[in-house]
Amino acid sequence: MSWARLDDNLLDDPMIVSVEALAELFYFRARIYIEKHHSRGFIPHGAVRSLTRGLDDYRRQPKGDQVEPIGIIEQLVKVGLLGRDERGLHVVGWERWTRLERG
Repeated sequence: MSWARLDDNLLDDPMIVSVEALAELFYFRARIYIEKHHSRGFIPHGAVRSLTRGLDDYRRQPKGDQVEPIGIIEQLVKVGLLGRDERGLHVVGWERWTRLERG
């Protein structure tokens, strides 16, 4: 079993509080994924679908627009919590929370 270390100050982090709650959820899922798979912060495109599972079931208020997972990811990229390239996504700063002997 692997563990995802989360700093207890994360909930007050300006980058986290600037994104929607569903983006925060995706970020936590991403952190768990990279620990489970020892991926050194990398999330391949093929894994993104499982990390966004259920997000498009939600609607934004007050208009009721359906949430699009790509918009959730874009929020995290914009604030600097995620990076992206042609291969997939990268959790920025992953090495601060991962024991490198495992990663």
